[in-house]
Amino acid sequence: MNRAASSGVRGVARLLALDVTAVDAVTALRAADVDSVLLKGPAMAYWLYADSPGERSYTDVDLLVAPDHFASAGTALAGCGFANPKAGQRRREAGRLVEESWIREGDLPGAVDLHRGFHGVANWSAFWDVMRSYAVSMPLLHASVLIPDAAGIALISALHASEPGPAGPAGRPARDLARACERLDEQVWRAAAERAQLVGAVTRLALGLRLDPGGIEIADRLGLPSVLPPADRMHSVFLEQGAPIQELRGTGARHLFALSDAGGCRSRAALAFDVLVPSPTVLRAADPLATRGFCGLALAYPFRLLRLASRLPAVLRVWLAAQGRGARGRAWTRLGDPDVRRVAGWTLLAARVARRQLRAGRLEGLRLPASPRAGTSAAKHAVGAVLRRLDASCLESAVVRQAWLGEHGEPRDLVIGVRAPAEGFRAHAWLEGDPPDTVGFEELFRRPYRLRPGSR
Repeated sequence: MNRAASSGVRGVARLLALDVTAVDAVTALRAADVDSVLLKGPAMAYWLYADSPGERSYTDVDLLVAPDHFASAGTALAGCGFANPKAGQRRREAGRLVEESWIREGDLPGAVDLHRGFHGVANWSAFWDVMRSYAVSMPLLHASVLIPDAAGIALISALHASEPGPAGPAGRPARDLARACERLDEQVWRAAAERAQLVGAVTRLALGLRLDPGGIEIADRLGLPSVLPPADRMHSVFLEQGAPIQELRGTGARHLFALSDAGGCRSRAALAFDVLVPSPTVLRAADPLATRGFCGLALAYPFRLLRLASRLPAVLRVWLAAQGRGARGRAWTRLGDPDVRRVAGWTLLAARVARRQLRAGRLEGLRLPASPRAGTSAAKHAVGAVLRRLDASCLESAVVRQAWLGEHGEPRDLVIGVRAPAEGFRAHAWLEGDPPDTVGFEELFRRPYRLRPGSR
């Protein structure tokens, strides 16, 4: 048998072993009354590689369970021969993990990544509800497993591609995304965008899609945002720069994003401590030196600090690049432009006037100062950049943007809507034609733009 044939046989044997692992894990979870959905691997092959299933390889089994059943799912896996290499880590460290790795050694080795959420998803419980509600059954060996439907696979492929990793633009997530953009129609992607709204992953869906040429067109047709919040802008910088991804893989990139997302000084301080001084269990899983007895563990801590310090300049370069990538025109990096300064000053004043009048209940009779002319693209984008820096409410932002756009030849209606109590009561204000972050809101009020007397 030649080398190519031998390699092909080994690849098929490895995939069969993983399929056995998937069936064993799903069976163990069912026996413990834990429902699960197989997220990637065979599910991706089923939806995106039906004409060439052998082309989609995988190295582990990704199973999603309800967050409330995450602990009992781990217990069930332990009962059928799997072990968690990070068992014994601090509760705080474990609580941040979106997934846990469970390894089975022996004659039929395999690995299961047990998920209670997914990268880029803010609401893990909603993600489980959505994935389970639309799951479909797929035969696998002698059993059947639940996998996401086409829209679920579309969402997962974009979210997975948006997570920086060592594979870079030629890696498996990028190939999956390209296949999904090519093979799934717009109706499927529209359903994926609606689900992204439900689980708090709209900006990460947009980021993932905009990594692929075909995905850019899909994102534009769906009206997905092109201006990203700071943490997602850092993801975009990492994804565009191959070297930092390799250099900062793992500790640097992942923790930088986590620090950006952490709320409050106490949460950030706790996370920083766990990054710099992880529990021995976590350090042993990450550094072979820490497994060499007490002396190895004692040496691993200072060496970890040195590695992190060596990566700090590259981390800071990416962070600074993300800070400068605010609005599409990078308005905050162009304050030397007189137009940008005038528009930024007007936005500050208009936002304060709007806040004062709205607190007095004067939405109908609200009046803002006349806006300046803007001759550059950066000046036009300064309005949104300033409003984001001010952390303006959705209503304040909509009022100011309506005035700006209307006085520059783009009159748009201001809309206020509410979400049904069953979905969690929430009010929201937006301008007609904004990206689809308004899914599920019922319109209550509409305020057309009113031309200012004597305006241009």
